[in-house]
Amino acid sequence: MSSALDGRESAFELHASGGVPVWRGRLRRFFPSYNELANAVLAAISIPMPEIDVGAIPAAPLAPRRPNMVPAPPTKV
Repeated sequence: MSSALDGRESAFELHASGGVPVWRGRLRRFFPSYNELANAVLAAISIPMPEIDVGAIPAAPLAPRRPNMVPAPPTKV
């Protein structure tokens, strides 16, 4: 359960940061090897887990960006 303020904050943060597709693009740009990143995180948390293989993630297509469309003014008949 959340308040209306929580909902507005969440929506603002989502739009201000570009949303999930933008963050995925940033990850692809800054971390050329997802496997190195994922396994470095596992090493940092010191929990015994098997090695992670997420090498297929960069092959997934990026979602197309949605342009901000301004509705056309109504036409007179």
